[in-house]
Amino acid sequence: PDSGSVTRGETAAFAYFDQTGRYTDGKIPVLDYIKEAGDRIPINDEQTVTAEQFLERFLFPRSMFALPLEKLSGGEWRRLHLIRLLSTAPNFLLFDEPTNDLDIDTIRLLEDYLIGFRGCILLVSHDRSLLERVTDYLFIFDGKGGIRSFVGSYADYRAETEREEAS
Repeated sequence: PDSGSVTRGETAAFAYFDQTGRYTDGKIPVLDYIKEAGDRIPINDEQTVTAEQFLERFLFPRSMFALPLEKLSGGEWRRLHLIRLLSTAPNFLLFDEPTNDLDIDTIRLLEDYLIGFRGCILLVSHDRSLLERVTDYLFIFDGKGGIRSFVGSYADYRAETEREEAS
């Protein structure tokens, strides 16, 4: 804000996934890293899963659970960092290019997770497929300091832009 103050709601639980993928202690095993957030992870209002089940859901086989973080590839680390954030049960997700360095299978799992997510998502991405599948409200930056809001999907926005340009 340019002035005034912001009061964060008592129940607001934010999770921020940035492009850098900050690294933590490389000696920690994969499973312990996830369990730092909790042994049981809420999927929705009625369902929880174990940390092990959550790892498997995001393509980490049990054979990797004891692997130290320093042994993970860059893409595996990003995927693990992502599910660690999701395992904290946030209700407001902030994503800065979340699909960078993720494989297609993980991107599809993330999309499915986000489609069922019951909180708010603020997503910055150049991944048009992701935007098309998970968004219903857009902020479009015009490159000149202006921001346009648009209710609808990216495809809806493109169609409206083409109609405006044609008329």
